[in-house]
Amino acid sequence: MQRRPSRVWPRARLALAGACLVLVGACQAEQGDPVGAAGDSGLGGETGGEGSGAEAPSWPEPDWSAEEVGHALDAAFGQDLGLGLSWLEAYLGARAEGDDDCPGEGVAILDNQIPVEGCVAASGASFNGVAHVGVQVEGSDFMFDMNGDLEVVHASGEVLRLGGWSYLMAEGYGTDELSWRSEQAGSLLDEASEPWLGEGVSSYLYGSGGRDAERGTWISLTGGHGTLSTGVSLSFEDFTLSGMGGTGACAGRAAGLLRVRDPVGSWHRLDFGEDCAPCATVAWADGTELGEVCPDLEAWAEALAAGTDLDGFVAAWP
Repeated sequence: MQRRPSRVWPRARLALAGACLVLVGACQAEQGDPVGAAGDSGLGGETGGEGSGAEAPSWPEPDWSAEEVGHALDAAFGQDLGLGLSWLEAYLGARAEGDDDCPGEGVAILDNQIPVEGCVAASGASFNGVAHVGVQVEGSDFMFDMNGDLEVVHASGEVLRLGGWSYLMAEGYGTDELSWRSEQAGSLLDEASEPWLGEGVSSYLYGSGGRDAERGTWISLTGGHGTLSTGVSLSFEDFTLSGMGGTGACAGRAAGLLRVRDPVGSWHRLDFGEDCAPCATVAWADGTELGEVCPDLEAWAEALAAGTDLDGFVAAWP
């Protein structure tokens, strides 16, 4: 199934690529290793080669212990991180309060449908901005893409603000072998949605995953993500969870690199390696090892996969 971009996709993608900085600066993963070798992160002063005379960085002491890092991760992974349907469902919930006069017919909100000053629907909801949305369902394949710069004030007075883009492509939904990929960049706040969206999310995140007999439900992530509801910012580099129901050697384990931003501003690093580890050592920005974390990786995988449960959504789609 070929992805068909919205008509303003290239312009929106370029204009909004930095929007994930709005809330919590979750884009660190796109800028090299925020907690790697001194001199890579830009957080602790400049360094140079041997004999350069440059001062070594001075790292602050972390606020969080290894145990507290584990608690922060459990809080963050108790959500679906916005992968899959979350952004689309929030938008559609707000769009449903509109009508044929405001903001016009269809699912999208086009610039030739809505006045520059916005409009107020019969429901009392107000719309200002544009959003381009495409949804395709073909057999067991599903795709949506959306991008927008939009504010909606629900009839209840709750606010949705969208600045960015998101897409999901899935093959084999409703079968024993599902595969999908998803990407999002920007920020979304919807006070009428779940608490984590109600307080705002900022993200520049690529995900892929699926479900089969050997790996169970698996998910791979690269990029950055943060929510104000948890106060946790994450950075991923080829981070993969293989979890529920799998029979292979990696079932219920992780691989790749995960970073967690400490309240003092630097990053903890958890490297699960390439060998499907159940645990990882928490290393601070200066390389100090703080202890080991052995999270409930199957619970993480289950929470993340929730956003790609397409059966109910597709059944209700017109």
